[in-house]
Amino acid sequence: MNFIINIWRKIKTIDKYVISKDEKYYRVFTDLIEVNGKLICVFSEMNKDTKESNICFSESLDNGINWSNRIVFQSKFDDNGRWDCSRLSKLKDGRIIMLSTWYLNDDKTKKDSYVYMWAYDNNFKLINGPIKTTINGIVPDKITELNDRWL
Repeated sequence: MNFIINIWRKIKTIDKYVISKDEKYYRVFTDLIEVNGKLICVFSEMNKDTKESNICFSESLDNGINWSNRIVFQSKFDDNGRWDCSRLSKLKDGRIIMLSTWYLNDDKTKKDSYVYMWAYDNNFKLINGPIKTTINGIVPDKITELNDRWL
C-alpha cells in the first residue's frame, strides 16, 4: 500500500508523492504541519499480523516532494489497544503539541479510550510526553490557542 500525500501547487494541479511504503503496514490518520521550512507528517501504522501499533512521522525539506524514512516515536503500550488519529498543532510561541488517542480494542462506548499529549519545541524536538490527559473518547481535534493563552 502506498501512503500518498496530495500537494496543491500554485499551478492548480494536484501532485501525488509517496511518503512511506511498506506492504506489511496499514498507514492511516495523517496530519501535516510546517516547522521552520520543513514539513512534518504524522501518521498511525498498524500491522494486523504482529499487532504492532505505532505513531510515526516523516519529514520533507522540499515542500513534500521527497520524504525521510519513517521514524517510530511511540509504540503501543500493550496488546489491548492501538494508536489512533494523531493531530499536530502549532502554538503562537512556536511550540508544537501532538494529540493522539490510545484506543482500547474492547472499548465499545469509547469511555475508556484516552487522548495523550506530547510537547515539542519549535524545531520539533520532544520536550515531554506521552502525558495522559483527562479527555476520553477518540479522534482528538486540533488545539486552538486563544488570545489570553488558554488552549
